[in-house]
Amino acid sequence: MAPLNKRLARNSRSVSLARNLSQTITFTASASGGASPYAFLWDFGDGGSNSGSPTTHVYSSAGSYTVTLTASDSAGHTAVVSNSVTVSTFDFKLAANPYLLTVQRGQNTQSQIAVTSLGGFAGTVSLATSVSSQGLTVSMQNPSVTLSAGQTVNDNLKVAASKTASTGVYIVTVTGTSGLLVHALNVTVRVPDFNMTANPATLSVPPGSTDTSQVLFQSLNGFQGGISTTISVSPAGPKATLNPNNPSLTANGTTSSVLNIQVPSNQASGVYNVTIKATSGSLVHLLVVQVFVGQHTSATIVSCSPSSVIVNQASTCTATVSDTSTISPITPTGTVTFAETGPAGSFSSISCSLSSGSCSVTFTPTAIGNALVTGTYGGDSSHGGSTSATAGITVNPRTTSTALNCSSPVVVNQASSCTATVSDTSQGASISPTGRVNFTETGVAGSFSSATCTLVSGRCSVTFTAIATGTATITGAYNGDTSHDASIGSSASVIISRRTTSTAISCTSPVVVNQASNCTVTINDSSSGSVVTPTGSVSFVSGSPGTFSATSCAIAAVSMGVAGCSVSYTPGAAGNHLITASYAGDSIHLGGNSASTITVGQRSTGTTVSCAPNGLGVDEACTATVTDNSPGTVVTSVGSVSFTTNSTGVFSSNSCNLSANGTAGVASCDVTYTPVGVATHTITGSYSGDTIHLVSQGSASIGFGKYSTTTTVACSPSSVAINQVTTCTVTVSDTTTTGPTTPTGTVSFASNGAGAFAGSPCTLVSQTAASSSCQVTYTPTGGPGTHSIPATYNGDATHNGSTQAFSLTVTLRTTSTSVSCSPNSVIVNQATSCTAVVVDSSGSGGITPTGNVAFTPGGSCTLVSGSCSVSTTPSSSGSLSVSASYGGDSSHSTSSGSTTVLVGKRATSTSVSCSPSPVTNNTVTNCVATVTDTDVGAAITPSGSVGFASNSTGVFSQPSCALAATGTVGVASCAVNYTPGVTGFHLITASYAGASSHLGSSGRMTLTVVGAAPKPAYALVVSADGKVSRLYQDGTLALIGQPVTTPLRSVAWKPDGSYALISGDFAVLLKYDGTTLTTIPTGISTGFNFWTMSWKPDGSYALVGGTSGILFKYDGVKVTIISNASTTILSINWQPSGSYALLVGKSGLALTYDGTTVRSFATGTTFDLNAAAWNPNGAYALIGGLNRTLLRSTRASFLRAMLYVLSRSTRLGPWRCWLGITG
Repeated sequence: MAPLNKRLARNSRSVSLARNLSQTITFTASASGGASPYAFLWDFGDGGSNSGSPTTHVYSSAGSYTVTLTASDSAGHTAVVSNSVTVSTFDFKLAANPYLLTVQRGQNTQSQIAVTSLGGFAGTVSLATSVSSQGLTVSMQNPSVTLSAGQTVNDNLKVAASKTASTGVYIVTVTGTSGLLVHALNVTVRVPDFNMTANPATLSVPPGSTDTSQVLFQSLNGFQGGISTTISVSPAGPKATLNPNNPSLTANGTTSSVLNIQVPSNQASGVYNVTIKATSGSLVHLLVVQVFVGQHTSATIVSCSPSSVIVNQASTCTATVSDTSTISPITPTGTVTFAETGPAGSFSSISCSLSSGSCSVTFTPTAIGNALVTGTYGGDSSHGGSTSATAGITVNPRTTSTALNCSSPVVVNQASSCTATVSDTSQGASISPTGRVNFTETGVAGSFSSATCTLVSGRCSVTFTAIATGTATITGAYNGDTSHDASIGSSASVIISRRTTSTAISCTSPVVVNQASNCTVTINDSSSGSVVTPTGSVSFVSGSPGTFSATSCAIAAVSMGVAGCSVSYTPGAAGNHLITASYAGDSIHLGGNSASTITVGQRSTGTTVSCAPNGLGVDEACTATVTDNSPGTVVTSVGSVSFTTNSTGVFSSNSCNLSANGTAGVASCDVTYTPVGVATHTITGSYSGDTIHLVSQGSASIGFGKYSTTTTVACSPSSVAINQVTTCTVTVSDTTTTGPTTPTGTVSFASNGAGAFAGSPCTLVSQTAASSSCQVTYTPTGGPGTHSIPATYNGDATHNGSTQAFSLTVTLRTTSTSVSCSPNSVIVNQATSCTAVVVDSSGSGGITPTGNVAFTPGGSCTLVSGSCSVSTTPSSSGSLSVSASYGGDSSHSTSSGSTTVLVGKRATSTSVSCSPSPVTNNTVTNCVATVTDTDVGAAITPSGSVGFASNSTGVFSQPSCALAATGTVGVASCAVNYTPGVTGFHLITASYAGASSHLGSSGRMTLTVVGAAPKPAYALVVSADGKVSRLYQDGTLALIGQPVTTPLRSVAWKPDGSYALISGDFAVLLKYDGTTLTTIPTGISTGFNFWTMSWKPDGSYALVGGTSGILFKYDGVKVTIISNASTTILSINWQPSGSYALLVGKSGLALTYDGTTVRSFATGTTFDLNAAAWNPNGAYALIGGLNRTLLRSTRASFLRAMLYVLSRSTRLGPWRCWLGITG
């Protein structure tokens, strides 16, 4: 390795040290070669050592010392070098007599300075002076002295105090120098003084009283002598004396006097300064004792915690009252009274008693908003009152939950009752929610009784009526109220089924085979709720042989909720026919079926026998004719007829088989009869019937040896109604050609229909030589149609019998139907009773009608004694036509009648209320119009609109509003907002125009409008941790909120004061409108910080700038980016005319923006420009920045000037306090 060279930097000469051998010697070493770094170890030869280079050492005794240096490199190689140092005692010393001097202002003194040789010192010592502070003049009489070995030489230190020298202690330093030997000594110089103190320094003295303060005089810096005093009082009033008034002080001593204050009884309250002027020579001192007369001033501060609560949550408000007097402050006592503006609420107590200057109450708000609490201190015997600034409490709404329950299942057109229950879910004392719940539905078509309902005790209900089947999903949304937040509950499902029906069938019964029976089926909607008339068809089947006119029929409306149709059924066999009608249902109705039994009898027949008499013992031809005489389609009888005689004779056959004779419904057959004896032979033919015909018989009388006859019968009138009489006249004529005689005897009558004869049989009365006649009456009692009335002459001793039938037409009795309603003039939804009277109008033989009457509208009823009634309730105004249709019965035909009912509109009453009332001018109040159905009968909830008017100056949010149901049947309401424009009494009129069912009405109320209390002015203050606060003029700082936790940089109020913008780091842009803080989305990356912003003077938009030259404008609606290539923008300021904005920033950035173009200007500096402000006349702007930079801009140029040198800061320009002022 390279050799380690050795060099000791200190030479080896002998050094003369100070008298105490304490002079510090510095040793330095260096090395070369080897491997650095090097290490140095010193041995100073007196047992002391050290390391490093350079290093120092102090020798404690004289002598010659060998200093050894050992150097080593990083490889462990060493080198050693030595040198010698000689330390001697050769020196001098300084001494002062006296060391302590006292000198008055304007005088001088001196102290003797002795310079003494030590250790054989000989030479010249230079003497210099210095003083610790200004005020003294110091110098040496001789600037140097020369010493011989062992000699002492004296010199004089001269000290002079100026007349303005500050009193106190000065240190005068005398420094002696000879070569390297330097010694100094200090001489203390006192400039004497005295001082005064008062105990107490402030007094509170009531008018008419006295008080004292002890004044202590103290000698300072050896002061001694007399002091003269004078006393003055400002303002004049209280009397002040000092005893003793001319005290004397000994050096460093004290003495005291008593200051006596006497206040006259009529002295005005205030602060009085008592000034004591103490003089001694050039020394003058003033002592002020403050005297407070009267009550002390006070200041009240209120703070509420927590400052953000929910409705019904208490906040503790503490009032602290302090004595703000500078004179003997006293802890205030007494009471503080609290008041609050803003949302409704209550204090636990409106006042509290101070304890140690503070007391508390709780405030519990009952509505949302910003509660402003003030405390007013009423004062006490020693203090005047004071009122605090407002303490803000943000009152948030209470949370809610909404539960919905709907009745399910229901059927189409049946209302499902849906009840919404809104619960207060916040902690603390709950409040029953009020306000409205809005209902919506999805799934099936339908409607609500009202889309909203008003909560009562936290609950309200509406009904939902579906018009189709399916599942309805219903949702209730609570809108919130002044105390509660909105909430939406889970939906409720309502299953909508088809409506039930009842099916009834009625068929005409009894009938006979081949006689049509009319079958009428009626389908009734039997579900609850508003009935719906069924539609669709009904099919028919029979359990027995027969035919329908149609196997199905389409039903048609009969009345509301009732439909029906009819077919005819013709039975093909006798027996009980079960007719079943099946309704298949429709989209909203279930089907059903019903059965009716028709009793089907055999058809009636009439049998006649005719014989042609040819003489005794001669075969007689007898023909039996069987006729189908039942209603309906006639059927030719089959089967046989048997013959009998009441006399002696022989039939060719006892029976014969019928055969058709060409006439529908008529069959006949023949036998021969051979009479044996002379007599009247009655030949009887008996028809045995068949499967569809009843038996019948007829007879003919043949007189053998008697005259033949003919019988004719006629009834008049030939057509009658049931129960109406007809007279039947029978004429029997002798038909022999020779010697006819008048027939005698009786004629018998019969009928194939229901009826009764009077006078049958009747006795013949002679009419001519060959004929006779008689009469009976016949009254049909049923069976409209043709009644066959055969008249049978029974013969006499000389005449044979004969017969003939008459066909009588029998009709149903006619009716007339009349309708009357009482009362015949009603209002909508008021019931009227309508009566139908059905009268038999056929004249004689009247029968009281029975059966049913169908009303339109109104349903049906069953006649009792010819009349029946229904109740009908009109649903709309106007003329209501009520008709009644009588369906007839077995004896009567149908008829109908109608009448008209006048239906008027229902009366209403309208009321209006506004809340709040009274209301502050230019503040919105909500005016609710309530329209109530006040008429008789079931109330109907009014619909339509309500118009609003005011007799004063004000603006409605809309001129009218549409009524909505309130949840109480018959009551509807709606609301508008009204903003009064002047104070006073505003007559608010609500006019309901009426609707199809209601008359109009109006109501009014007087709204008291008061002037608005002045709002306290405040500034917006933002902080580096994202807080936004209000700073009021009294110094109160009220937190508004902390929307972010990152720094907020700037506040700028829109020129019209409507809101302020707040910008900050991470692209934060906020808006505050005096009530609410909201975030404005800018779409700009959070990597940008918004440093500054400024509104254009006309308020059209604000410019916002920040890091990396980000620049955009915000016009209250949207953000527009302004492209530019610049560095960070730190300040924006609009020229007062609004023609352009000045922008400054990092590295000497200066821009202008005129609404269209960004222009850059050279500033001549690269220092950051932090702030800019325009002269109010707009002539120029000043720009300040780092490194004491100050620029003046006239837009076209920048002038740079050095204004002054800052002692500590290198930043010129206002500090950012980030304030925005409003109010």
